[in-house]
Amino acid sequence: MVGRQQVVEFYRQVRSYLDEQVELLTFVGAPDRRKIVAELRTTLVAVRDWPDMPTGPMREGDTRSAAVFAIYELADGRFTRIRTARLASVQGTAP
Repeated sequence: MVGRQQVVEFYRQVRSYLDEQVELLTFVGAPDRRKIVAELRTTLVAVRDWPDMPTGPMREGDTRSAAVFAIYELADGRFTRIRTARLASVQGTAP
């Protein structure tokens, strides 16, 4: 995604399908405050079926948890670039 509007539209769609919890595990900030690296644990719970979810279909009640590294670049206190890499993923299905 490039640009504010694409990011906002993507997350609007995500929020209509998923509840998301993000836990900060590790945080490292550069002394000049221009870069941040974080290790995060993200847990997703489907609030309704999402058959064409970008990372694979989810049904209402399904959960996914992943460990993620994120690199944030900033200028003038605003994000200019965000890169992420998923380390591990665990899927669960509602009974």
